Amino acid sequence: MKRLFLILLALVLGGCNATGDVTEATPSTEIITTMETTSAPTEETVIAQATEATSYQSPLSLMSQEELYEALLPCLEAYNYIVNDNFKVEVANWYDADIIDEDFTEYYKVTNYADEQDVIDTFSQYVATDLFENEVYFNFEMIDGTLYLVRGAMGYGNWGIDIYGLTLEYDHYDEEKGVDVVTVHGTDGHQESIGRQIYTLEIETVDDGYRIVSASYITDDTFETYLISDALEQ
Repeated sequence: MKRLFLILLALVLGGCNATGDVTEATPSTEIITTMETTSAPTEETVIAQATEATSYQSPLSLMSQEELYEALLPCLEAYNYIVNDNFKVEVANWYDADIIDEDFTEYYKVTNYADEQDVIDTFSQYVATDLFENEVYFNFEMIDGTLYLVRGAMGYGNWGIDIYGLTLEYDHYDEEKGVDVVTVHGTDGHQESIGRQIYTLEIETVDDGYRIVSASYITDDTFETYLISDALEQ
């Protein structure tokens, strides 16, 4: 019985010849050919694959200045509505506040947003939420289930971006952050008054377009960056 078991085992693992004698298994020509064709890649192949994996060319980098401007215009428009505290809001009556409190703060009933989150969701398509979320809660307030735009004694909408007089220039792709860096050339009243003539935008690609994740002024004299989000909080 033991001998029969060993013979069967040899047949399974090694194969046999026409007479039934156990033979030593040898790789077939087909197997050898397959092994040869799947050998380690060449040095050139490795370098090419490594280069392809690390060198990403952003679609924005291939655009002309006009195409770049058109692609980022929705982001610029949204950002402009944020920095001038407008948020593209519609109210029941701009000339007659719905509520005026004892501090002469005026409250205007908003007709095109349901609540603060609705405002945030609308603009976060084009601008990163952390750049403007605090501004939403500063400019709006829910009272008895109704959203109001708040206007106090301080100035509002006192500066903005002349988005139709700007020239955009693609700078580079930041692989560490995963964003495109775009330089903005142009001036507006606020920039001229504080001596900052150029600013840069960091852009991320999203499913339905692009979004501004950072915006910084660059001063002409020192080239130090000054985050626009810092200015919004002042």
